[in-house]
Amino acid sequence: DDVTALGDDVDLTDTDMVVDPFGDADGNGQIQAYDAAQVLLHRLSTMSEPPGAPVLVALDSLSANLDLDAPYGIIDGFDASLILRRVVGLQPVFPVQEAGSANHPGMGSAGKGIPEERLVVLREHEGYVSLWLEDRSSIVSGELMLSRMTGRVEMGNELSDFLSASRMTDGGIQVVFAGTDEVTGAGELLRVYGRGEDIGVDRVRFNGGSIVARVGENEPAGVKPLHFVLHANVPNPFNPQTTIRFELANESAVRLEVFDSVGQRVRTLVADRLPAGAHQAVWDGRTESRSSVSSGVYFCRLQAWSAENTRRSDASRLTDLRFSQVRRMLLLK
Repeated sequence: DDVTALGDDVDLTDTDMVVDPFGDADGNGQIQAYDAAQVLLHRLSTMSEPPGAPVLVALDSLSANLDLDAPYGIIDGFDASLILRRVVGLQPVFPVQEAGSANHPGMGSAGKGIPEERLVVLREHEGYVSLWLEDRSSIVSGELMLSRMTGRVEMGNELSDFLSASRMTDGGIQVVFAGTDEVTGAGELLRVYGRGEDIGVDRVRFNGGSIVARVGENEPAGVKPLHFVLHANVPNPFNPQTTIRFELANESAVRLEVFDSVGQRVRTLVADRLPAGAHQAVWDGRTESRSSVSSGVYFCRLQAWSAENTRRSDASRLTDLRFSQVRRMLLLK
């Protein structure tokens, strides 16, 4: 009683949970890639409809919630990406630790801006389906649902070092993924080897919802590309050879060349008129004279001109340049 100080005694317990360190999702005192894997498995369960049992609870869930919305936002692939970046030394401080996060309301947290929109398209091939984006820049994590489909999920060649997890549901395949470094340009995000009818993609979020998807119409195999694209070589680093894939939006006069680190041309892989579509070339680590080159950094350049230039072999005389892009390659012997 506040007046007489009489009455029954009541025991009150105040429990504090200390997060140390942030990013330690499994509670072993270290930040490791395994913590990122636990985050992906957690999101794979909670993104279901209805949501499944969470993998991370209590202190583990607080440790794994690392973006600017923490501790109020969901735990997803973007948190996994932040952990991976911390493991490799690219993320010295997590966003949740910054003054502008929701974790510091007294400082006036900054809310998320309007999400950026990217075009996503399913390309149907014989035996597999490929998910393509018009622009993959800045994307280091994501989640999506491939509706009415079953099969095995693989990340695209340029994203082969990303962590990913997937599971079959009654409605299709749920996928989550995260990595440390973005890739640029249009290209493949992932592919599914399997089958389905009237397949679709929905519930797509990238980077914790800061990038969302505008889903285009499914494209059958052999459809003409919408853009000129030079993909990163695979594998990279490589020894003794690597494959370079590229796409042409129109029939073009094409030159695909390899240069060394000082700009000297080492090899011309393609110098021809090619139709619109997907193409590839293999470099075996040799010069025009078939001599082996040494280990080091090399550059691959794709240039495409109007197809009217077919009879001109000298690149300096070609006109109407439509596309030029350079990719870095690493040869390790």
